[in-house]
Amino acid sequence: MSDPLSGALLGQTPTALAAEVSLATPLKAPRISGREAVSAALGTYRDLLAAPEPTVRLKGHALDAVV
Repeated sequence: MSDPLSGALLGQTPTALAAEVSLATPLKAPRISGREAVSAALGTYRDLLAAPEPTVRLKGHALDAVV
């Protein structure tokens, strides 16, 4: 599945993220801010966790997610 949300979450499409985006991880690491830094972090998580391409997209009134 190749769409902007999937690409953004996998760190493959930085331009799909807002310039002022930030990421708070569940780890005790500080918040990551900025499009390039967040995209790089998401790509690192993808590589470390060997995340596959998403196969399902869920879309609702207040939720947009991929699995």
